[in-house]
Amino acid sequence: MESHKYSKAGEAKFLEKNEANMKTKAKEMQCSLYLSQEHVVKSSPPKSFTHKIGNFMTLSIAEGDLHHFTADALTCPMNANLAFGNPVAQCFLQFGGDEISEVCKTQQKQQQSLLPGDVVLSDAGKLNAGTLIYAVLPQKGQRLDSHYLQSAVYNSLLKAEGKGCASMALPAVGCESFGFSVKDSCVALRAAVLQFCSDRQNSPKNIRCISIVDSDEEIVEEYNTLIQELGFPDTSTTVPLQSLKLKHGSDTRVLINGVPICLKNGDITKETVDVIVNSTNKSLDLNTGVSGAILKAAGQSVVDECKKQAPQKTGAAVLTGAGALQCKFIAQMVGPDSTADITSSLEMVLNLCEAKTATTLAIPAIGTGRGGFAPKESIKAIFTALEKHLKEPNSSCFRSITVVAFEQKTFDDFRDHFKVWNKPASGKMPENQVKIVSVRIEVKKGDITNETVRGIVNTTNRDMSLRGGLYDHIDLKIHKKDTFIST
Repeated sequence: MESHKYSKAGEAKFLEKNEANMKTKAKEMQCSLYLSQEHVVKSSPPKSFTHKIGNFMTLSIAEGDLHHFTADALTCPMNANLAFGNPVAQCFLQFGGDEISEVCKTQQKQQQSLLPGDVVLSDAGKLNAGTLIYAVLPQKGQRLDSHYLQSAVYNSLLKAEGKGCASMALPAVGCESFGFSVKDSCVALRAAVLQFCSDRQNSPKNIRCISIVDSDEEIVEEYNTLIQELGFPDTSTTVPLQSLKLKHGSDTRVLINGVPICLKNGDITKETVDVIVNSTNKSLDLNTGVSGAILKAAGQSVVDECKKQAPQKTGAAVLTGAGALQCKFIAQMVGPDSTADITSSLEMVLNLCEAKTATTLAIPAIGTGRGGFAPKESIKAIFTALEKHLKEPNSSCFRSITVVAFEQKTFDDFRDHFKVWNKPASGKMPENQVKIVSVRIEVKKGDITNETVRGIVNTTNRDMSLRGGLYDHIDLKIHKKDTFIST
């Protein structure tokens, strides 16, 4: 029996990640492969950070082994066939005992297929928990991967809450074996927690502590840094959702998929946000109007940086430093030739902000100065971009967005649009829609395979082997309160 010791940086992690492949190769060579790690006692205590979520919950990010962690519920990442094919799951099986695999074997025998986002409850065996939750995770790159990653966390929280658990611990979900970055994991976790809290009016009955546990110190520190940047809303000053629904007359604030969009009359250079949008020219040196005020307030360093990045094409957008402004970046957006340009350019800005994990954004009255667009056209195009971006299935980093109008007349016109947006829908529904109780059903013409939904209905034969021949499809989509039928 030969023994080899690997001690260089990164070798242990590489071997752990590829253990299954190496064992398969060894079996082909009629050999057995065993991997073991020597645990070196650290001279410094393990890293641990705590963040407050509203008034009732906390999020802890701790360095350690999840399979040794004590909590009312532990979440174990799995693939769709519930095989213990990743390092975290393998450690759970090793220390939890064979009894924790019984529910997995039952699922496999019954050939019950699971989808990413699904969760299964199990006995916790010898683990330091009362409940074990298997969460089926997607692989990075598959369709709607971020959406399903968020669903896996959200559904785990639901199961833990339903079992009366006060604490739940999970790994940096999706990292390493499943291909997601720490940022992907952090954004999905935060979105799931916010959704869970919002559904319970920011006061869950049981869960009080959520813990992220990982043995990699770098992952723990990066997770903590991202959570610090993203933060959680102060629910002590947040108006409950039911109250917001009653205030249809609000004319300076709307909600788009949970993100508040606020309207202000004032000087955008005074805003304290992550990103300020500047609508400028192709040379990035427009020195009149709001754009001139932004460059002047930012200072010479930003002017010099703009010269280096110029020229830009119509509709382009780039990030520069903030100079003396109270923000992290300025999004330099080339002024529009049409309202469609406002929408497309702002969409580009929003994506640039997401890449920088920006949570707050200030937008001027784009195109209402030298652009010559009517304020009502400008705000409509701005809202089109915001709605499209914030309603995408992937989780957004944004916590709030502010639209700042400098001129009073522009502010008044923008406010009219906010007021109309908040009006409850009334009158006759379109001819292709009907409403049954609180569910809206819509008939659409199109290709059902292009629908972005949790489930698609397929009509087939008894042995489910029907192939080809059908060009008309029916899709019944029930998502919250909307149902669509596509033919």
